[in-house]
Amino acid sequence: MFSKSKHVFAIFCFFIIFIQIIQIVYFERATFTARYNVEYWKDRYEHSQYQLPLSKRIIGDDGLFAYSGYRLIKGDNPFSINVDKPPVAKYLFGLSILLFQNPLLIVLFFGLCTLIVFYFLAKYFLKSRSSALFVTTLFFLDPLFFSQFWVTTLDLMQLFFLLLNMLFFVNIDKLRRYSALVALGAGLSLGLFVEVKPPIVVPIIFVLETIFLLYKGFLKEYFIFISGLLLGIVIPYLRFIFLGNGIVEIIKIHKYMASIYLQSELKAHVGAIWLTLFVGKFPNIVTGSLINVFEWWILWPVLTLSGITMTILSFFTKKIPAFNKGLAVFLLATLFIFTFIPSYPRYLALVLPFLYLFGISFWQRFINRGRYILYLILLIFGVINSFFFLLPKPETSLNGFYYNLSHLYFYDIYQENIAKVGHPKTSRETFRFLAQGALENATVKAIEVKEIKQNIPIFGNSGNAKISVTYKTENLGSFSEDKEIELIRQEGQWKIIWNWDLILTGFLPEYNVVTTEFQGKRGKIIDAKSNVLAEDVNGHLITINPEEIDLQKEDDMLTFLSSIGYVKGVHLQNAYLENPLPGSYVPLFTLHTYLTDDLKKKILSFSGIKIVPHGSRIYTRAEISPLSIKNVLYEECCTRIYSSNNYHGVEGAEKEYDKVLSGHDGGKVIIRDKKGNIIRNVLDKSKKDGQDIILYD
Repeated sequence: MFSKSKHVFAIFCFFIIFIQIIQIVYFERATFTARYNVEYWKDRYEHSQYQLPLSKRIIGDDGLFAYSGYRLIKGDNPFSINVDKPPVAKYLFGLSILLFQNPLLIVLFFGLCTLIVFYFLAKYFLKSRSSALFVTTLFFLDPLFFSQFWVTTLDLMQLFFLLLNMLFFVNIDKLRRYSALVALGAGLSLGLFVEVKPPIVVPIIFVLETIFLLYKGFLKEYFIFISGLLLGIVIPYLRFIFLGNGIVEIIKIHKYMASIYLQSELKAHVGAIWLTLFVGKFPNIVTGSLINVFEWWILWPVLTLSGITMTILSFFTKKIPAFNKGLAVFLLATLFIFTFIPSYPRYLALVLPFLYLFGISFWQRFINRGRYILYLILLIFGVINSFFFLLPKPETSLNGFYYNLSHLYFYDIYQENIAKVGHPKTSRETFRFLAQGALENATVKAIEVKEIKQNIPIFGNSGNAKISVTYKTENLGSFSEDKEIELIRQEGQWKIIWNWDLILTGFLPEYNVVTTEFQGKRGKIIDAKSNVLAEDVNGHLITINPEEIDLQKEDDMLTFLSSIGYVKGVHLQNAYLENPLPGSYVPLFTLHTYLTDDLKKKILSFSGIKIVPHGSRIYTRAEISPLSIKNVLYEECCTRIYSSNNYHGVEGAEKEYDKVLSGHDGGKVIIRDKKGNIIRNVLDKSKKDGQDIILYD
C-alpha cells in the first residue's frame, strides 16, 4: 500500500513538472519564438551605458550578455566586449542565436538539464527517490529558479555547472571503475563554472573537494581533477589562443576581471541577502531604498530557518555522509560571503537548491505521518503561485513605454512596446524619424508621463490606461495633454496599440510640426557705474553633427568645448551620441561671451561643428558667473542651452532679483497638413521681457 502511494505521488510530481513546463513555454512563447535582431541590439549596445557612461538608454545584463555572446561566436576575442564577465555562458547564448536565431532556447535547455542534475544530486543527498522527486518539483516551482529560463543572465548556467560538478563527486565512490573519468568530469565542470561568472565561491569549493578526494584516498584522481579544472578554464579561450595569445594573456584577462570587482565602488548593504530571504525586500544597490523582490515566496524564510538548522545538526550527526557535511560548509560559507559583498537577489540561485535539500531533510526528521499530504498541498500551492507569477503584467509594458517616451527612445518603443495589431506601417528607422522629428520640431526637450487610471482586467486580453503627458520645450515652457493608451495581450505579453496621438494629439505621419518663436529677454544686470554685467542678446549656439567628427581630434575638441561651454566633455559627448537623428546637428550649448573672430575660428577648426544664431545671455564681468543661472524646468544633463523661460537664478544677483529679471519667449507650436492648413494650434504663448536692475554698492 505504501509503495503504491509512492508510485501515485511520483506520477503526480511528473504531472506538476509537465504543467510547469507548459506554463513557462506558453506564457513566454513570444520570447522563445522571437527572432534575434542583431541590428537593433548593436545599436542598443553602442548607445548604452557601456559605451556612454551617462546614457539613460540602459541595456540590461540579459541584453548585454546575449549581444556579447553573438559577437564572440562570430569571432571577436573575449577581450573585445564585456570583458568583466567570463565567456562560457555568452558563447552558449551566441551559439543559440547562430543556430536558432534566438538566445533563449539554449537557456531553456540548460534550465531543464539543471533540474535533471539536481534530481540525481537530491536522490543521493536524501537517500529517497520520492523525496528527491518532491524536492526537485518544489524547486522547479521556485520563481527565482524558473524565472531564469527566459532571460540571458549567467546565474542559471553557473548553477548547472556547479550541480554537475557535485554530481560527479558523489559518484566517484560508486563508479570506482571509471573514477578517473568521473574526476575529469568533476574538474572540467568546475573549470566551466569558473568561466561563467567571477568565481567568488570557487576557493571554498576547491578546498572542500580537495579534502574530499584526499580523504577518500583518490590521489591519482585528484591530479586528474586538477587537469580537468585547468582544461575547463582554458577551453573557453581557444579562439583567443588561435588569435595568437597565450596563457599569460588569459591570466591578464582574469586579473583584469578581478581588479574590476576589487575596485568597485558599489556599496555593500551588509545583511541584505537575509532581508531578501526572510521578508522579500532588498535595498537598492545605489540608493539603499527597499524594493520588493518579485521572485520571493513564502517558502524562503521557512527553508532558510530549517535548512540552516539542519546544516548545524549535520556537524553533530555521525551517520550523515562526509559529502553532506561538506555541502553544509559550502552553504554556510556562501551565505556568509553574500552577507558582506554587494549582491543581488539573483545571487541566491547558488544558495536556494541547497536550502531546499537541507530544509526538506530537516522536515523529514520530524514529519512522517501525513508527509505526502503536506507535499501535495505545497506542490499545488506552488503551481498556483507560478501561474500568477507568469501571468503577464501590463505594468511591465506600460512602465517600459513611459520610460522610452520620456527619453524619446522611439527605436526602443518600436522594438519593445508596440503590438502587431495597429502597428505603424513603417520601418523602425522611419518610425523613429517621424516621431522623434515631430517632437524635436516642437522643441520638446523632456517629457513627463503620469498615469491617471488603468482599466486592464487580470484575465482579459485588452484594456486601456489614461495618462497625462507634460511636454517641456526649449523656449516656450511646458504644456500637457491627456491621452488614452489601448493595450492588447498578444503571445502572452501586453503590448500597446499604436496611435500617433501618443506623439502629439492630432498628429499624423503626413503632417508637419512647425514652431515659431519671438525672443523675450531676461532683464539686464547693471552695476553702479552703468556697466552691463549680464544681458540677453542675439547670440550663438554651438551644434555638432556626430557623423562628421574627426575621431582623432575628438578628445581635444571636447576639452576645448568644455572650457567655453561650462559643460564637462563626457556630458557633451553623451549629448551628441546617445540619441541623435541621423544626419542632424545636435545643439550643445549657447555661448556666454561674445563670439570674436578668433573664438569662431578656433571653434570651427573642429570638423562637424556649426555655429547658429540663438538667444544667449552674455556675461561681461567676473562679478557674475554664467553658472549663477540654471535650467529649472527640466534636468539638462548634458547640454547648456540658454532660455529666458527655463533658466533662472540659483545664486548671487541672478537669484536675488530673479522675479524682476525673469522674462520668457513667445511663439507657437502648430501642426499643419501637407497643404499648409492648420490642423491644430498646440501651444500659443506671448513673449515677455524682464526688467533691468542696477546694483548699487
